This record gives sequence, structure tokens and C-alpha cells, in this order.
Amino acid sequence: MKSFHFPLEIVIEARRAQETEKRQQLALALEKQRDATARSSEAARTLDLLLQTIVTASIERFSVSNRERFWAMRQAQEKICTELLVAEQECARLTEEKRTAVLQARRNRELLERLKAARHSAWEKDAAHAEQHQFDEFAMTRRHQAAQQESALC
Repeated sequence: MKSFHFPLEIVIEARRAQETEKRQQLALALEKQRDATARSSEAARTLDLLLQTIVTASIERFSVSNRERFWAMRQAQEKICTELLVAEQECARLTEEKRTAVLQARRNRELLERLKAARHSAWEKDAAHAEQHQFDEFAMTRRHQAAQQESALC
């Protein structure tokens, strides 16, 4: 009997390649998300330091111009923190999309691999059945030959 051949093997290989590509895209997205989180955290620490400086300066000699300057710096820093937080959230959203794409690619590949396994199992059953049929034929032929030899001897 001929060997097992799965006609969709090329499709499985293509799905594996797609899954690998999507995993690489997910890795890049995770890296961008980590960078965005680090920048956002750094901006928040800088804002906290600025607020501590304002509090410390307000205890000592603190003029209206200093107050307005610190207030403007604080607003600018808060704006930067907000923008970085939004960027971090966008990176998290993109990362989740990439993760979903990887899971979908994996499901697509696994679906074909399960189909291949089912087809291989069916092929093995057919091969075993054909082999058993050949053994049965061989046994019947041998029995028939033995019967003919016995009848020829009598």
C-alpha cells in the first residue's frame, strides 16, 4: 500500500509560518508596551519630584512668579504624563490585538493538524484492513492449494 500523503500539508506549513510571524509581531508589540510603560512611569516619578520641589519651595520664600512658573511646569508635566499614559494604553490595546491574532493563527494551524491526524488514523485503519484482507486471501489460497493436493493424492 502506498504511504500516507496529506494534501493540505502545504497549508499547514503556511499556517505555521503565519503563526511564527504573528508571534514575532506580538514580541515587538510587547517590547513597545514595556517601553511605553517605562516612559510613563518615569514621567510620573518626575512629576512627583516636581511636586515635592514645589511643596519644599512653598515652605520657604515663595513668590507669585515662582508659583506661576512651578504651576506651568506642573501642567506641562501632567500633560506629558497623560500623553504617555494614553500611548501606553494604545500599546496595550495593540498588544492584545496581536495576542488575539496569535491565538487565532494557532487555532487555524491546530485545526488542520487535527484533520491531518484524523485522516492519518483513517488511513492506518484502511491499511490494516487491506493488510488483513491480503493475509486472509493468502490463507484461503493456501487452504485451497492444500485441499487440491490432498484430493490429488487420493
